[in-house]
This record gives sequence, C-alpha cells and structure tokens, in this order.
Amino acid sequence: MIRAKILLLSTFCLFSLLFCPHSVLGEEVTKENGVIPYKEWKDYKKEEKEKLENRWTENKNYEKIRKYILETKRIPEDALKIKGSDGKERYDLRGIPLKRANLEGADLSGANLEGADLVGADLRKANLVGANLEGADLERAHLKGANLEGANLERAHIYRANLKGVNLVGANLKYANLLVDYLDEANLERANLEGANLQRARLYKANLEGANLEGANLRNASLRKANLVRANLERANLLAANFDEANLERANLAWADLAWADLRKAKNITSDQLCEAKTLHGAQLDSELREIVKEECPELLVEPQ
Repeated sequence: MIRAKILLLSTFCLFSLLFCPHSVLGEEVTKENGVIPYKEWKDYKKEEKEKLENRWTENKNYEKIRKYILETKRIPEDALKIKGSDGKERYDLRGIPLKRANLEGADLSGANLEGADLVGADLRKANLVGANLEGADLERAHLKGANLEGANLERAHIYRANLKGVNLVGANLKYANLLVDYLDEANLERANLEGANLQRARLYKANLEGANLEGANLRNASLRKANLVRANLERANLLAANFDEANLERANLAWADLAWADLRKAKNITSDQLCEAKTLHGAQLDSELREIVKEECPELLVEPQ
C-alpha cells in the first residue's frame, strides 16, 4: 500500500514537471498581485498571436524585414516607426516571427517587440536598449550578456531563460513572470520589479541597488552576495529566501514576509529594518541580532495567527 502511494505521488510529480511548469515553481500567482496566472496568460497570448499573425500575412513587407534582421542582425533603416503607450517612437517589429531565431549580438535597440514570440531565441549579447517587450514570450530564451537597459518588459513571460550577466538597469519588469534559473551577476540597478514573480530565482551577485521589488514574489529565491542597498522590498514575499552575504544596507523591509528566511550572514542589516517586517517566524538570524529583535519586536518571531 505504501509503495503504491509513493508510486502514485512520483507519477503526479513527474506529470507536473512535464506539463505544469507554473505549479512546479510554487503557488500560481493571481491577478490580485497584478501577474496574470500562467494558463490565462497562455490563452491571452494565443489570442494576441493570432491577431499579430494576421497582421503579418497582410503586410508582405514584413517578410523582407524578417529576412534582413536574421541576415544582418540589425533593423533596416526604412522600417516603420510607431509610438508606444509610453509615447516613445520605436521600430515596429510586432508580429514578425522570431521563435528560436538566431539573434546573437543583434542590434534591436529601440524596437517595438510588444507581445513578440521569442521562445527559444538566441539573444546572447544582443542590444535591446530601450526596446518594448511588453507581454513578450521569452520562454527558454538565451539572453546571457544582453543589454536591456531601460527596456520595457512589463508582464513579460521569462520562463527558464538564461539571464546571466544581463544588463537590466532601469528596466521595467512590473508584474513580469521571471521564473528563471539564472540571474547571476545580472545588473538590475533601479529596475522596477513591482509585483514580479521571482520565485526560486537564483540572483547570485546580482545588483539590485535601488530596485523596486514592492510586492514581488521572491519565495525560496537565492540572493547570495546580492547588492540590495536601498532596494524597496516592501510587502515582498521573502519566505525561505537565502540572503547569505547579501548587502541589505538601508533596504526597505516594511511589511515583508521573512518567515524562514536565512539572514545569518546578511550584511548591514539592522534591527530597525527587521522590526518593520510582517513576520520573522522561523527566520535564521545571527545570535546577537536575534537577541536585539527579541527585545524590540518579539511578536514577529512567533508564528502569525
């Protein structure tokens, strides 16, 4: 009987890994957070993709543009420019099929790739400065060393993509699904990650100085040696996050969930910061800091009712 139960559980877990990636990485993020749940997002993307494909077939000039981009790794100068929702003019590349495209080192700066299908695309060292990738699908895309400074990735789906060493300074990642394996050494200085889903993300040595992570989901995330100086982590879910040698100087932890977080070797963190948190139940603190917290805000150390 026990063996049968174990076999059934194993089969269920394998099924989840293969067909339900959003459930494997944790609780499905709800629209209350601003992030569209995975299934709804996929349905929405299918609808949008059909619209863009129709637009693609209606404009024969797009085939020439696509061919030019893939061959030269840059945008033709005569490509149409349109204004985005932010009022900025960008090259209109919406609807051009770039799934699994080889765009290594390509210059796509200032491109409008809103809702683009970039699944499995090779964008290593690509220049996407100021590009609009709102709602884009970057599942399993290779973005190692890419420059996305000031890019708009609001509500983008970035599942299992490689973002090692990527430049996202000042980028907008509001409500983005960043279910990625690697954000090691990524530069996210001043980036807007409000409500973003970074559950289980690895942010080893990532630069998050001055970044806005308000309401972000960083449950089980690894922030080892990350720079979080002046980062806004208000109302962030930091359950069981690892802050080993992370610099939390002047970071805002107001109403953050730090239950079971590992803060033993966190740098420049004070009791004043910790006492602003929602809970510290089960959190691992160095002995000296724990004693101070016990005196100043002992109620945070007990399990919330």
